[in-house]
Amino acid sequence: GFQAKAATRLLEALQAGQAGRALAEELAATFVKVWGLTPEAAQRIRALLAACRSNAEFRASVLARGSAGVRALVSEDPRCWAGESLKRKREEWERAGLAEAAPGPQGGVERPCPECGGRAICTT
Repeated sequence: GFQAKAATRLLEALQAGQAGRALAEELAATFVKVWGLTPEAAQRIRALLAACRSNAEFRASVLARGSAGVRALVSEDPRCWAGESLKRKREEWERAGLAEAAPGPQGGVERPCPECGGRAICTT
């Protein structure tokens, strides 16, 4: 079922041949044990697959940690598995989003709110 399919895909993503089979099976089993057969488990496994395929440094660290690192890996935030370039892009997206959401000079004047005394941008 799900666990066997996940183990097969993890084996391919780890690119370690038969040497990675036990690690892939343990990873899949631990994901199911910790997260259950839930959409979140599937999403986390997909994130791990993508990270292993696209980030050689991360893939090597997963293989180096081996069985001893499985439990910690399964509990980590998948965002930390990204490569440095993706992490930089995410930071840029976050800054851009915050800049869009932050009030700025939008043609109005900042004045005290007559109702609550806070600051408000008034257009008149």
